[in-house]
Amino acid sequence: MTAPRPTNPSPPAHDRRADAGPAEVLLCEAACQAIVDCLRGEGALAPLPRSCRPH
Repeated sequence: MTAPRPTNPSPPAHDRRADAGPAEVLLCEAACQAIVDCLRGEGALAPLPRSCRPH
């Protein structure tokens, strides 16, 4: 048994990323980089030592 379809489907949620301006994109990238730098400073994202290379 199938559920009845609504007669008025709700419109899809508006995606802010679709119309983000260049300034918003740069701000987002800067924020992401700041988070990564902060995690690296705490040792959470420490770079691999040179002696530890992936096989």
